[in-house]
Amino acid sequence: MVIEDELKVLMGNEGEGRNSTIFKWTKEGDSENAIEDFEHNLSLLIHTIKKHAPIKRPCKWSKSWWTPELTQLRKDFTVKTRKAKEDPRGVDDARQAKRKYQNEVKKAKSAHWRTFPENAKKNDVWTAHQFTKKRLGSTVPGGHNYPSAASLNLAIMQHFFPQNPNPVNMEPPRYIELEELIMIG
Repeated sequence: MVIEDELKVLMGNEGEGRNSTIFKWTKEGDSENAIEDFEHNLSLLIHTIKKHAPIKRPCKWSKSWWTPELTQLRKDFTVKTRKAKEDPRGVDDARQAKRKYQNEVKKAKSAHWRTFPENAKKNDVWTAHQFTKKRLGSTVPGGHNYPSAASLNLAIMQHFFPQNPNPVNMEPPRYIELEELIMIG
């Protein structure tokens, strides 16, 4: 509703006509000022939208410590790595680019986490808690050091389907003959 009101002010009310607007309207046949008027009107619209539209919240996977410099270092690293695959003489450059990129990522992370508690707002404490809480270990029983798929399969089966300490007798019932009943009785 607020944006609609502001747009009405920018464009002028219906009864007042286009002379009372902030927008610049190009007259028919006046192609010299058309681009200039368009850019002016576009900037007014963008300003109005930025002023009133909500800012998108970053998703939970966003890296708040990421910088444009890291983006450039990552691009340099990937370019040099691709070149090293084609020409083995570029392996040293790729290694140096990788080291530099990884070191800068570590520096950016540590700098961010040093300043995070100082700049934290009310709900940021819960965000920090999510980052620092203990992670669950391996979901495979006994860890993940199995030499083969068969041994992993056996470990999972034994964990989820252990041997019953009191097994049920699975022998079919024995029918007693009439003669045996007479002898018993």
